Amino acid sequence: MQPNNWHIRSNLLFANIYSHAISAVQLAEEHKAYGKMIAAQAGPHAQLQRSLPISPLRIGFVSADLFRHSVSYFVEPVWDGLRAQGMKVLAYYNGKQYDDISARLHRKCDIWREVADLSDDQLVAQIQADEVDVLIDLSGHTGGNRLPVFARQPAPLQITWLGHPATTGIPAIQWRITDHHAEPEGLTEHLSSEQLYRMPEVFCCYQPSAAPAPATKPPYDETGVFTLGCFNNFAKVTPPVIDCWGELLRQLPQARLLLEIHGAEEDAFADDIRQRFVAAGARPEQVDILPRRAGQQYVLYRQVDLALDPFPCCGGTTSCDSLWMGVPFVTLAGNSFVSRMGVTLLHNIGLAELIAQDVAGYQALVLALARDLPRLRALREGLRERVQTSPLMDGPRFARHFAQGLQQMWQAQIGRAQ
Repeated sequence: MQPNNWHIRSNLLFANIYSHAISAVQLAEEHKAYGKMIAAQAGPHAQLQRSLPISPLRIGFVSADLFRHSVSYFVEPVWDGLRAQGMKVLAYYNGKQYDDISARLHRKCDIWREVADLSDDQLVAQIQADEVDVLIDLSGHTGGNRLPVFARQPAPLQITWLGHPATTGIPAIQWRITDHHAEPEGLTEHLSSEQLYRMPEVFCCYQPSAAPAPATKPPYDETGVFTLGCFNNFAKVTPPVIDCWGELLRQLPQARLLLEIHGAEEDAFADDIRQRFVAAGARPEQVDILPRRAGQQYVLYRQVDLALDPFPCCGGTTSCDSLWMGVPFVTLAGNSFVSRMGVTLLHNIGLAELIAQDVAGYQALVLALARDLPRLRALREGLRERVQTSPLMDGPRFARHFAQGLQQMWQAQIGRAQ
């Protein structure tokens, strides 16, 4: 009814990220069509009215998620590192919520601007007045994004990173930050309107918001029940995932599956979900469903022996949380960034053996670990320490790589323009 409504269309693109029924190519084409529409609506690019430095000095970040949100776990180490290297960090916060995390991030940047009430024209003018060299989108098609502003190109170099696990489709965003494990050369270039900048190790650096101790031993040792778990957004648990996990429960009759799901306090909803797994081979008592609670984010992992990554939209922050709490997970390698986040996380902590190439391989990995508890104990032993000393949690190292990447993209883009 409203094909040119950019807000609704952006929401649709985000929702389709979770779908198993849309191919990666179809999804990319829909994003690119959106980008062309926005570019046409936005009008001409903003005119650059200053000379540019040899190296980028003023780095702007646009996000609606600078509060107690998963994005905050990943930006803080970068901001610290960029400032330590002499760059200025400017935050354009498009959210309405300001909490303790917002206050901490506020202190971590050189300029903090709350821009939710600014029109696109006003925000473009502000970014230009602030002489931003590199403008980084942290939202993509998630809520509160300002992609129409990026379509006007208020900064000479524009990059998307972190918030949306796919292309934005916006022609004026020149680069998307990824890595070699998530997107090996030759695999995904056709799925992106942006050029891909591959970080040398991992595309993000994780900083957990709390540090509760992990379980000292697998929960099975105390309960005698092998517990599989998934605490991702349940939208990621697609029908093929339910079929896969239902079959696992059928083959592991003494095991249970622990799920944390927003809205599961409603009995009818929880019963409907449980019945889907029963139809796929599980018994009702094997499926434990808990409502999502803020205080459970980390501690629930103490009840899990092995975590399961959904597909085709894999876990991101949730997978990092799992590893932080000493619980390994099994993932299925797909053919796009959104389906390969687990691949890069496991590679970077030295657990590539938990990456499956197809559903049969995924099931075989889970069954083998459930039936070989000494091996699972070995994988869990010292897992938090392994994660802490890996590239995934080395903030200064990641920030150096990030700054090098900005410099390389700057030279490629600005040199090309000149």
